[in-house]
Parts: sequence; C-alpha cells; structure tokens
Amino acid sequence: GFKADQELKYFTFPDLSGNDVLSSEIRKRIFPTFERALANFSPSAIDTFLVRNLLFPGHNALQLTDVHVPGDLNLLGHIDPLRTAAIIAPRQATIEAGDSEQFSLGPNVSGVTWSVRGTDPDDKQVGTVNASGLYQAPAAGTLPKGYLVAVVTGSGTLDGQAVMSSAMVTVLASTVGVNPVFHFCQAGSSVSFHAEAIGGGEPLWSLKSPALGGTLSTSKGAECTYTAGAIDSSRGLIFLDTVLVGNPGSEARAETQVLVRNTNGLLQIAISKDSDPATGQVQLQIIEAGIPYNPDDYGATCELLIGGGTLSPSGLYKQPANASGFAVIAMTYKDPFASSAGAIVLPLPLNLYEDINRRVSRSIRETALKVRGE
Repeated sequence: GFKADQELKYFTFPDLSGNDVLSSEIRKRIFPTFERALANFSPSAIDTFLVRNLLFPGHNALQLTDVHVPGDLNLLGHIDPLRTAAIIAPRQATIEAGDSEQFSLGPNVSGVTWSVRGTDPDDKQVGTVNASGLYQAPAAGTLPKGYLVAVVTGSGTLDGQAVMSSAMVTVLASTVGVNPVFHFCQAGSSVSFHAEAIGGGEPLWSLKSPALGGTLSTSKGAECTYTAGAIDSSRGLIFLDTVLVGNPGSEARAETQVLVRNTNGLLQIAISKDSDPATGQVQLQIIEAGIPYNPDDYGATCELLIGGGTLSPSGLYKQPANASGFAVIAMTYKDPFASSAGAIVLPLPLNLYEDINRRVSRSIRETALKVRGE
C-alpha cells in the first residue's frame, strides 16, 4: 500500500520556507493536545516487589533509577550488592490458617517497623504482624476462598538511609488438600482420589467408618483408590462414607466423601421445569419413563445429606442464606422386590449456577428410562 505522505502529496504544498504545509498544520493542531494530556498524566504507583524479590534474589538488589512509559513498562536500574538494601527472611512462606511465621530484617537495620497487607482488595482478614516481626495468620473460618496471599513488609534505617523489604505469605485453610471433595460410587465399584500435603511427606489415608464396608488401596501416597463394599441389606439404600487425609508433618486433616448407592435400582432426580433457581429454591422430582413425580407422590423419601438449607418431604429445596459450595440430596424408594435410590448435587448458590442446574436436569429428563428396579 501507499504511505500516508504518498497518499497526501496531491493535497498539500510547501510554504515559503520549504516546509510541508499539511504536516505543519497537523503538528500545530495535534501536538498541543498531546502536551496538555501528558501534562496531566499521573501514573499509578509502581510496585517493584516482584522484580526485587523474585527476579533478583540472593545477594544482589535492584536499585531502581528510572521508569519509562507509555508502551511496555520499562524499569531501569543497577544490580548492586546489598550494601544499602535490607534483606527480609524468609522471602516466602506457606503456613496453615491460625499459625504464625517469624520474619526478620537485616543486616544491621535499625528502627524496624512491620506491616502486612493483602493482595486481593476483597480480603477482609489478612492477619497481623507485631513489632518483632511475628506474623499471625487469620483463622480458617475467615478465608472464604480457602486461602490468602499476604505481603509482610519490614521498614527501617541502614547507614542513614530508609530501607524496606517484603515477603510473600500464603495462608491455607488446610495444609493438606484432596480432590475431588465428593464422589458417587455404586456398591462394589471403585473411585480414585489425589491428595497433596504442604511441607513434605506423603499424605496419609484412612476411613472414618471402616464398618461401612469400604476399603482403600493404600494408607500413604498421593494417589488412593476407594472401593465400596458389596451390596449389603444391613446398610441403608444410600449412604455417605468419609475418607480422611492427613498431613504427616502437622495435625492438618482434610476429608472427602463418597456417596455409595447400596442397591442396583437407580432413581433419576432432576429439577422441575417450573422451578426458578433465581428465587433460591427448586422443586426436585423423580423422573421415570419421562414422567416427573414429586418424591411423596412416588412413595419415596428424600434427605439432605450435605449442605445447608431445608428440604420438604415433597422435594422442595430452599438454600440457606449466604449459600456456597454444594448441596447433596438423596432419595430412596423401598420395595420388597426392587428398591432403588438416587441423588443429585446442586451447586450453590442456585442463582449463580442456574444455567448448569437447568442443563443437567434437562439432560436427565431427556434420557431417563424406567428405573424402578433394574
């Protein structure tokens, strides 16, 4: 294609000094606008924490001398020995909610003061740090996301100069985690889990209620397989079995639950077409041969196994205030010849996952077959 000056050569002419008239007019009209805009330009504060502590760790420090914008942010400086820079220790820490971590600032820094801030504006509780640099993590109940990332900063004076250094602290509600946190399993079948423990060591596996007939493939390691016991009429038609996972380096413990269907008969459960999850409540129905039934009309009983809220005998579920996580609702139908059971998992709050709940229920209604005994 043509360049701009080639395209415009027939629309301009030189002035008495030989300068291009169009170019001069553009500069005269546009440049003052840019100058006024740049005169009022105020960049936001530049946080060099990641550059100083992650890109240049060890015994060197980035001494920032200049910053250039616009375009990519360009930081200019020198990599100098830490003669006039403070060193915080440790630079990073991962601890469990409610625990503490001791920080220090050196070498030979005087008048040290400490502060802590969160990295997410939504974090209400970020912990505290006292005058000696001891950071106290908040309780697990104050971590709605299950974790917190905080920045602990020490400030003081070194050789007459003000210095500061920061460290990153990751606070976990638990130093052991397991995935998934919930699983369905037919009697006699198996499901697998994965766990990780912070601080080294292999996760420890055990069953909360061995009498329910389940077994584990191992007692130690990152991977574990749970196998449900065979169908046993002495147990309920559907029940929860709890798998415990421990951190060998601490007393931290997590758990995952397996919903075991202790019968071959399957009940298909879905949200009714008329339900509006945005209202915070839904009507649950049993689908048989494409026909919906309320549990009490079908002769089935229903039970809220996991999650808050209320559940009526007719299958009307109402979520609790400040709902989060998920709810598990089970239904059972007892018959001398062919008993059946089923369950549904509802992500909470209902209005936030309205589309998912509707899609799953529609799929169940479209594919459900006669299941009162198989």
